[in-house]
Amino acid sequence: MVRTMIDKLHRKLGKKILLKGWIHTIRLQGSVIFIQLRDRSGIVQCVVERTSQAFQIAKGLSEESVVLFAGVVVEHHKVLEVHVDKAEVYSKPEQALPIPVVKKGQEETNLKKRLDYRWLDLRRPEKRLIFEISTYVHTLMREYLIKRGFLEASTPKLMASPSESRAELFTVSYYGKKAYLAQSAQFYKQLAMAAGFEKFFTFGDTYREDPSTTVWHVAQFTTLDIEMSFIDKFEDVMRFEERFLHYVLKKVKKKYGMIVEQVFGTTIIVPSLPFPRITMAEAKEIVRGGMGSSETGADLSSPEEKMLCAYVKKQFGHEFVFLTEFPWEVRPFYHMKSTDETTRSADLLYKEREITTIAQREHRYQVLVEQVREKGMRQQEVQHYLDFFRYGCPPHGGLGFGFERFLKIMLGLPNIRETVFLTRDMKRLAP
Repeated sequence: MVRTMIDKLHRKLGKKILLKGWIHTIRLQGSVIFIQLRDRSGIVQCVVERTSQAFQIAKGLSEESVVLFAGVVVEHHKVLEVHVDKAEVYSKPEQALPIPVVKKGQEETNLKKRLDYRWLDLRRPEKRLIFEISTYVHTLMREYLIKRGFLEASTPKLMASPSESRAELFTVSYYGKKAYLAQSAQFYKQLAMAAGFEKFFTFGDTYREDPSTTVWHVAQFTTLDIEMSFIDKFEDVMRFEERFLHYVLKKVKKKYGMIVEQVFGTTIIVPSLPFPRITMAEAKEIVRGGMGSSETGADLSSPEEKMLCAYVKKQFGHEFVFLTEFPWEVRPFYHMKSTDETTRSADLLYKEREITTIAQREHRYQVLVEQVREKGMRQQEVQHYLDFFRYGCPPHGGLGFGFERFLKIMLGLPNIRETVFLTRDMKRLAP
C-alpha cells in the first residue's frame, strides 16, 4: 500500500490508507486511544480502539514516536479521522524530550535552548511553516529573474582578497596561504558583467565576523545578488527591485496571507508602486531636525532607520522607502560618484530596517584606480578585480538583498535566527 499524506486524506474517505509520521499528542480514554499524528503536510486524529490489533502497540507509544498506521478514513462531526487497525513503530524517544514539540500554554522555551535542539524545534508546524514560505519566496524570486533573461551561477565562497573591506572578515588556511570567506558576491557578479552576461543573479552564503548578538545579525546568512548591464542610471535598479518585490509579496499574500496572520499575527501588505524615495540629506533633516535624533554620523543609525520608516508609514502609508544619494565617505570604492561627495546608490528600508543596498558601479578602469587610492587601499590587493575593467565593460548596477532579514520582517518574527536553518553566530558553531 502506498503512503498517503495527511493533507490528501479528503480524497480517501471510506478507504483504507497508510500513514507515516510522528505522534504529536496521545491520550488514553478508557478503551480508546486518541492520537494526533503529524507528517510534513499536516496533523490528523487517529483512533485506536481496544478491539484493534494495534491497541497494545499504541499503549506503549509516547509523543514524538515515529510510526506507521494503517486504517480507514472516516468523517466524524464533519472532521476527518483515521480508525487504525494496524501499527508499526519505527522508533521511540529514549528519554523525555529536552524541549516540547507541542507548546504548552503561552510560555515559550528560550531561543538558546531551542537552537541547541534545533531538530526538535523544527518539528513544530509553525517553525516548519517558516521554511515552507522561505522555499516559496526563493522559488518566486528565481522564477521572476529567469523569466526576464537573468543567468544564475554559484560564486566562490573562498576569496584571495576582501570583497568589501578588511573589517569583519573570516580568514582560513588555503593550501598554506591565507584566504577569506566571502562577505558578498560583489566582485564575481561584476565579473559576469565584464563577461557579457548582461543579467546575472546568485543566491549564496555570506560570511561576516560580526561581533553583534542582536536579533538582526548572524555570522552566516543568505544574500541574493543581482547585477544588470546597460543601465542608464541607478534609478533603473530601484525600479526593477520595487516591481520584483511587488510581484513576490503579491504571490506570497495570495498563498500564505491568511495562515501568516493566524500563526504569526502579521498582515502581509502588497506595496503600491512606486516606492517612496528620500535622499540622505532629506532623511537627516527628518530624523535629526524633526524627530529629535541627536546622532551626527554621515549614515543613518539603526534607530534612525526605524524613525524614518515610521515617518514614511505616516506620511505615505508605505512600508518601503528608498534612501538615496549616500555620501561617498560611507560607500565602497566601486560605487559610482554622482558628485565629489555623493554616490549613485541607495538603501531599501522595509518597515524598520535596511534590506538592500543598490548602486550603479564605476565601470571605467582609470576612475576605479583613482577611487581605490581615495579610499586608502593598496591597488595590488584588488588588482585582480580591477582587471575586469581593462578590456571593455558596460555600465552596470545591481543590488545585494538580505534574504533572511526580508523573511524576518515580512513574517514579523522576533529574531532572524528563526529564519536560519542552523544558526552560526559568535556564540554558536553547533549543531
